[in-house]
Amino acid sequence: MTHRLVAALVLAATMLSACGTTTPTTPPAAVTVVRQPTAIPPTPAPPTVAPNATPSLVPGPNIAYGSVHLTLNAALGSGVSARLVPEAIFTDPNAPIHPPYPELIFVNYPLQNTFHEPRLQVYPADEFAKVNPAAADAIQQLQALLGQAPKLPAGNIPFLPVFHAAQVIRADIQFVNFQNGSGIRFVTQYGQSPIPINNYELFYTFQGLTNDGAYYVSAILPLSAPFLAPDDNPNHPAPADAVPAPDFSSPDFSGAAWGAYLDTVTTRLNQLDPQQFNPALAALDALVQSLEVK
Repeated sequence: MTHRLVAALVLAATMLSACGTTTPTTPPAAVTVVRQPTAIPPTPAPPTVAPNATPSLVPGPNIAYGSVHLTLNAALGSGVSARLVPEAIFTDPNAPIHPPYPELIFVNYPLQNTFHEPRLQVYPADEFAKVNPAAADAIQQLQALLGQAPKLPAGNIPFLPVFHAAQVIRADIQFVNFQNGSGIRFVTQYGQSPIPINNYELFYTFQGLTNDGAYYVSAILPLSAPFLAPDDNPNHPAPADAVPAPDFSSPDFSGAAWGAYLDTVTTRLNQLDPQQFNPALAALDALVQSLEVK
């Protein structure tokens, strides 16, 4: 019996007594009302995302996934496969460490079977910096670089995600603004050892920050140039006007020869008509410029 029901019975007995009902010869036993403590609802657990959550297919041209909005030209794909990548916290210093972030992979991108998937990733900058020192450095360096615009960098350009490889070349460097932020785009290839610059591994990347510094944007979009070899296999034919790569297996191979080769390829990429890239640089820039993170 609850305390409310007991109280109601006591009140009813009192009212009947006041109306002249027979008073019992034996006084009623005292009733003790026990107050139940107020139940405190449990704090709901924060939402979680399964590591292998099924991505959502978002058709173009107007893409909206969470806080990420952009316009996708049909020349760059028919839509995106979007998901919220769950956090990764590991003790292994060589493992990728990051907070949850949205990732958009472009469907029916014009280049297929390349080393990199065509994708856009938007990281919460402060959270990423707190869990990953390499990311903190990249974010700080990009902030400094954007503060020096339009002066172009001479060396390595800040880049996320963290690749355990070297930024081999940087060509076609240009500052680009998006709807609520700014960044820098360039053509690059990463490697762990000297290999020819090739169309299997070459890509366009944009590295940017929202105006409030809350989000770091990384776009990785495979790219090809007509004078580059299809991949790093020396047995695969290269275009007639390809830049001859050094013989990496020769005992005479040197850092100077490697540097001269990279300088020549970079010059050729810088001189190439932007429309001769596949996809054209203007189309990739327009994709970036349409981006809004809100």
